[in-house]
Amino acid sequence: MIYKIKWVKIIILLCCFLFNSNRIFSQTDTASLKILETLIRKQHRIGTIYYADRLSDEQILRIKQSFTKRKIFFNRGGIGGADSILLSKNERKYIDSCINRLNSHTWNDNLFNDSKIIHKDSIWSRLSKQNKLFYENQKAVTTNDRKNYTINDIVSFANTFQFSNIIYLRTKKIFLVYILRVCGSLCGEDELAFYKLIDGSYKKWIVLSSGVF
Repeated sequence: MIYKIKWVKIIILLCCFLFNSNRIFSQTDTASLKILETLIRKQHRIGTIYYADRLSDEQILRIKQSFTKRKIFFNRGGIGGADSILLSKNERKYIDSCINRLNSHTWNDNLFNDSKIIHKDSIWSRLSKQNKLFYENQKAVTTNDRKNYTINDIVSFANTFQFSNIIYLRTKKIFLVYILRVCGSLCGEDELAFYKLIDGSYKKWIVLSSGVF
């Protein structure tokens, strides 16, 4: 009887550990959130940041496919030569484990200043609603005021983001992050990139994949 009680306690403790481990991973530290907010604000300077609660399976797969080799090479197009990074086996394993955890990772609401979360499956309905509302608002103003609207106004009105956790390497001298911004069915951009700590601040270093649509 005592033996069974001990095993029950062990199982309970193990379940608590696994539950808390998942919670620890889900809670990104304040410094990392600030970095994410800064990167997003470069694409959405003012107004509420709308973001999805998680990445899609397709996006996670795309991130995984960027790590088919240990050596990652980036050609700067003749400007200042080229850069590359050779990941150790342990670094590859660590990155793989972090990417796999993205399958169960969800963000909290109010992650940044002036931000709001939406379900990932609601992104396209939000974009459709925002784009329709924008053009309805345009009809309500005078022709002269309408001329003052720019492409940036249309984009910022509908901007919605999806992004990964920041994955740090080499005592936080390097980090990896994926960010997607969509503003319509044929409007948006995404990027998976390494950032490097240079002169006290992180600079974009190696872009693994990117797209504009």
